[in-house]
Amino acid sequence: MLELFDDDAPNAVANFVTLVGRGFYNGTRFHWVDSGSVAYGGDPNSRDNDRFNDGFGDPGYLIESEPSRRLNLPFTIAFVDTRRAARTQGCTFALNLRAAPQLDGVTTVFGRVIEGFDVVRKLSAGDTIKSTTILRKRKHEYKVVKRP
Repeated sequence: MLELFDDDAPNAVANFVTLVGRGFYNGTRFHWVDSGSVAYGGDPNSRDNDRFNDGFGDPGYLIESEPSRRLNLPFTIAFVDTRRAARTQGCTFALNLRAAPQLDGVTTVFGRVIEGFDVVRKLSAGDTIKSTTILRKRKHEYKVVKRP
């Protein structure tokens, strides 16, 4: 279970909420896991059997990065930037298993794990996200601003 940082990364949260609402993450796999450090997931390319295209997919658009005061602390979730540019792939995320201060002010930290720490600690490459659900959200429109 995640808590999303709507005030700190409104576009990233709108994007994540929208993708979850569309079932976008269902069936994707954690394509790279560095035990004790980070787990990468959310790439639609991870659904096929070609491991070499994992990490390069997107939802059909990019969004701007929103680096904020939020730090890459243990059990935070951040969108992954593409090609080290100031935009994210729009879907691939990193679950930080330990602090990653080298990414502070660079990545878009948009949430944190609040339940299920044991599950996150046990993630392995190839583990599948079976389904995602939004349990609660604020009473405003979640509109994604896409990069032209």
